[in-house]
Order: sequence, then C-alpha cells, then structure tokens
Amino acid sequence: MEDVDIKSLFKNVVRQIHPDLFATYPFERARNSESLKRLNVYIESLSNGFEGSNETTELEFFVKREEGTFSRIVATLESKGSLAPLFLSFGLITPEQAEWVELKQKSTGRDDGVSLIDWLQEVLTEAAMASRQYDEMKKGNNDMRDNLEELYGIDSIDLGGESYVTSNLQHRHRECLENFSAVLSERVWEGDSPLHGLSVRLYHPDTVPAVKSGIQDADGTFRMRNVLMESHVGENGMVHLVAGVEQLRRALDRLDFDRAKIFSRVEKYWCRRSRELADELKCVLGVANIWYNSLSPGELQDFVIWAGETLQYFRSCGINSSYTYSFSIVVQSPKDDFVGSPLDHIPASKILTVRTDCPPDVLMTFINSDEAINAHITSNNVDSDDSLEEESLRLACEALGAKRLIRICSSYEQGNVLAACARLLEVADQIRGGLDLSNISLAIDDRYDVWDSGIISIPYDFKVSDIQPKLKALMSNDFEPYDQRVNVPDYNAFQPCTVAELIQWFVNAVLSNPD
Repeated sequence: MEDVDIKSLFKNVVRQIHPDLFATYPFERARNSESLKRLNVYIESLSNGFEGSNETTELEFFVKREEGTFSRIVATLESKGSLAPLFLSFGLITPEQAEWVELKQKSTGRDDGVSLIDWLQEVLTEAAMASRQYDEMKKGNNDMRDNLEELYGIDSIDLGGESYVTSNLQHRHRECLENFSAVLSERVWEGDSPLHGLSVRLYHPDTVPAVKSGIQDADGTFRMRNVLMESHVGENGMVHLVAGVEQLRRALDRLDFDRAKIFSRVEKYWCRRSRELADELKCVLGVANIWYNSLSPGELQDFVIWAGETLQYFRSCGINSSYTYSFSIVVQSPKDDFVGSPLDHIPASKILTVRTDCPPDVLMTFINSDEAINAHITSNNVDSDDSLEEESLRLACEALGAKRLIRICSSYEQGNVLAACARLLEVADQIRGGLDLSNISLAIDDRYDVWDSGIISIPYDFKVSDIQPKLKALMSNDFEPYDQRVNVPDYNAFQPCTVAELIQWFVNAVLSNPD
C-alpha cells in the first residue's frame, strides 16, 4: 500500500478551508473558523490520549470551487484520535489507506532546531524568483482581461479559482484568455459583439466542473449522473464558456446571447433592489452591515421578499432599533441539509446569521434583547483584536523590510501571532543584516514552507539559533544593544501566559520602541 504523508495531507486540508480565503463570504468564513477551532482542540487532546472522553467530534467545513460555488464537507472524527475520516471526507485518501492512517501529534508540527535565517537563506533566491514570476503573470492576465473587456464591451470576464494562490492556475488563466482572444479575433460583427454588456466566465478545459444531468434508461428509469459542464447561458445571464479553441468556436455559433441579455437585465434588477432593501434594513435594525448571497437569482429573490416583509413588519409596529450595533447580519436561503434555528449568532464573531424563513417578530425580539447587546460587545472585542493584529503585522513587516507579511495560521492562534510579531521585531536587524526581503512575501504559519507563488511561511514559534553571533556583530560596530532599545522579556526564560498578557506585552514593546 502506498505510504501517506499525514503532515502534507493536513496542510492540504487547512489550505482549502482556511478562513482567510473566505474574506467576502462571512457565513462560510465563520463556520470554517469555528470548525478549525474545534479541530485544534481535537489535536491538542491527543497529548492526553483522549482520557476521559469517548465522544466523537463532528466538523462542518465549506470549500470554494472554481465555478464560484461552495461544497459543504462534514467530517466525524472518532475518539481514538485518527484524522483519517477528515482526509477521507476531503477525498485525499482512499478507504484502504484510511484503515491504517492514524494521527500523531508530531505530524502536525515542524522539525525543531531549524534556524530561521539558515532556512530563509536556503530558499530565498528560489522564492523571490517564483514571487516575481507569479506577480508578473498575474498582472499580465489582468491586463489581457481588461483589454478584452474594453475591446468587445464585455461587462466582466471571470476566471474560476482566482482566490487560489498557485502558479499553475495562473498559467491556466493565461491559456483561457489567449484562446478567448484568438477566437474572438476570428469573428467580424456588424456593430457590437454578441457579448456586449454580458458577463463571461471562462473555464480551462482541464478543470471543467462536473454537473448533474438526468438520463432515462432503456426501461424508462430516470436517474441522475455527473457529466462535465458544457458552455451555456446561466439563469442569471452569465455566459459560461469552456475555453478550449474548438469549444469556444462552437459556443459562439450556437448560444442564444439575446436570451442571456434578457436574463442579465432581470438579474440586475434583483441586484439593485437587494442593495436598496439591504441599506434600508441596515438602518432600521441598527447593525453594521447586511450581507446576502448574490450568486443565484433564486437567493436574490428570497432575500428581496424576506427583506420587504421584514421592513413592512417593523414599519407597521413603528419600531426601530434603539441601539447601533457593531455586528453584521448574513442572510441566507434555507437549505435542505441545514437544521436548527433560523437565527444564530456565531460565537466569538461579528456575524449574526439569519435565514429567509426567519419570522420578522423573531428578529425583532432578538434585536431588542440582551442577546443583541452581548453580540455587540463580542463584535467590538473581535474588532479590537483584529486591529491589534493588523498593526503588529504592519510593524513587523516594516522592520523586516519585506514586501508583505500576513497570517496563515488559524485566527484562534492570535496570541502566538502577536508573540511571533514581537519576536520578529526583536530580530529584524539581524535578519535584514544578512537578507534582502524587499521582494519577499512572508506568512506566519505553523511550519516552514514555500508556496509555489513564492510566499515563504515561517512558524510562529521559530528559533533563531544564530541570534547571539549576530548581536555580537552589531554591538562590535557600536550599535546600541537591542535589549536597551526594546523592553522585551528573555525568551530563554519565556513562560506560557494568557492572550491578554501577550497583547499587553506586545503593546509595551511597541510603545517602548516608537521608531
């Protein structure tokens, strides 16, 4: 049986569902954040062998698909301490491999004793080159897309999977755009092109999504099967094109673009009406924002109907919220596999989820209750923590002279992220003394890694084994000793502390080093 690298499998899962990939999708982001937190707790419990617990852990994740939709994945982890069900639910292993894959705590960690500077020196040249190539390719793709939109009057050209940071995907995007440009240049139209005023989504022939299709057997039995999507006009007026040369030629000959324009006008009406109602409802409810799913006409219509009924109810009662809340509302249509309350505040977040089957009086009761005030307080705390993290990353990035510094590890590791930023501030002079990071994007992660886009991940608990020789070199050149310029504790004697203590420690370090 082929061996399985548990560390690589785990990293594959995290990169698909990491909340930072869902910045514009608050509901899915919040669900993934909560499940990641529970997954972290599950992994930590391995250290005590799950003593005193026979309960299973059920995790719900959302994964982005290239066609702009989501897949819901549910994994049930057993008390015996195996991540095989998680890997199996993501399709990363076979059932045969799942029989013997067992999680070991060290598999999710990193190799100790790795010097940050040594490791950076080893990968720096390759990473910088990959980063430049990726940035150049992405810019070239964006320029080509802008030119095509302007030349043929296309509202927008969308490329599936744009949120994924991979060079291979950028190459595929380039092939799609080049094929699209070549086929369009073959055509001569009187007046505007048939795509004028429409939105287009291109799919690389190698990554065409599967769709459900109904067929009837010889005996008359009707059943569903998965088939590869073909070029078509969506119900929202978007033109979906498989971007092979021959597929594009056939699609331009057979698709009904007049029908697409009618659907597009209807879609724009629902979008405009949704925005109007969302703005009005936001003021009535006194919340920071209202978000809704605009990916399908059905969900837009559900939102418009629900928002209209809710506004009418509040007006008839003569009620407006007596508070201005800092949390936001995410409105979603009910799904067949979703159960529970139509109104749900996600713990430790700024999000209140409301389904379109939520009665207006239930929402009104919540908005004028102590629960809403508690949600407001929670949201303010999250905002404060996010602002501190953003500032700490900015300061560390400037101190390192890096192109960019981001966080990749879970948001529940915020205390460790702040500690890592403080440590990077402490050793920034030593790192910059031997390295030029001006073209490098760094990510605070849970292990050392290099993305094919050139981003370098470093673990939040990194070791700088040669920091003392570097400090001696700086001091011999009449530099002021760093421990006199920044008041930070001795890391050799560093003991675990609470997140609040870490935050205070970081603030003190920054305040004592205003430069």
